[in-house]
Amino acid sequence: MAIIGVLAGAVVLHSIGADRDRNLATEAERLAALIELARGEALSRNESWGLFVKRTRYGFKVYDELDGTWEAASKHTFRTREAPQDVEFSLEVHGLPAVSTDTLSGQPEGPNADDDGDNNADLPEVLILASGEQTPFVIGVSAAGSVSWRVQSDGISRTRASPAVQPEDRT
Repeated sequence: MAIIGVLAGAVVLHSIGADRDRNLATEAERLAALIELARGEALSRNESWGLFVKRTRYGFKVYDELDGTWEAASKHTFRTREAPQDVEFSLEVHGLPAVSTDTLSGQPEGPNADDDGDNNADLPEVLILASGEQTPFVIGVSAAGSVSWRVQSDGISRTRASPAVQPEDRT
C-alpha cells in the first residue's frame, strides 16, 4: 500500500511540473505570435511600434509622430499583459540585458528592476519599424523548476519561441 502511495505522489508531482512547462511554452508562443502581429500592424499601417518587457509584464506602444510620444496600442489584442504566477520575463537587446531609464525619475528600469506599475514609464526597448525590421532581441520566459523558453528574432526573420538550452543539456 505504501508503494502505491509513493507512486501516486510521484505521478501527481510529475503532472504538476508538466502543466507548468506547458503553460510556460504557451506564454512564450503567445508572446512570439503577438510580436509578429504587431510587426504586421506596423507594416500595414506604416507606423513605428515598440515592445516593452518588464520582469512581470510586457506590452506594446505605438509612436505618435505628431506628439513625439509613445502611446499604448489601442487594440485590445496588444494590451499590457501580466505574467502568470511565478513566470518572469527577461530581455536581452544586442546580447546585453536591457535596462531603460524612467524618464521621470532617472532611475533604471528594466526586466530586472522592480515593477512600479507606472505604465507611462514603459518605454519600448524593442522597436518594430514600418519597414518590418525590428531590434534584434532575446526574451527569456522562465519559472522556477521549469524548462525556460526563449522568444527571439535577429531583427529580420520571424520571431520564434523555443525551449532554452539548459546547462545540463549542453554536452
